Amino acid sequence: METSGYGEPQTEIQILAFPFIPKSYEGFIRGKWKTSLKRGNPYFRLQEPESYYKAYEAYINSIFERHGTLLRIAVLADNLDIALGWSVSTYDVLHYAYIGKDYRGNGIARKLVPFEPRKITHLTIVGRSIWRKKFPKAVFDMWG
Repeated sequence: METSGYGEPQTEIQILAFPFIPKSYEGFIRGKWKTSLKRGNPYFRLQEPESYYKAYEAYINSIFERHGTLLRIAVLADNLDIALGWSVSTYDVLHYAYIGKDYRGNGIARKLVPFEPRKITHLTIVGRSIWRKKFPKAVFDMWG
């Protein structure tokens, strides 16, 4: 049994892994990726929304077309419909990691990124600080 940051017992977390985005999680993954990146990166905030969302949908699709791409989703072990966060990587390249605001600071990201990334392809303001603290040897390469 894991505990929250407040010492309250929680259900155990299970990590699911897929080489694609399952239909049941598609809205959560695609929506959070595009929206959190647009809001969390000052340069993407400047981009006109319609072209950004269209282009990023195509870019996400291109990542999942790469051999070795893996989506990890953190869910509650007793309710797989409740996703807490997710990560997308291709071998040792971390494309994106997202943890729901209410679940941050509980070690979920470490479970979703159980490797030392060689490259990181997406950055937000929060992601940049995590990159420097947790993965200082990784390089930023937006084309991965």
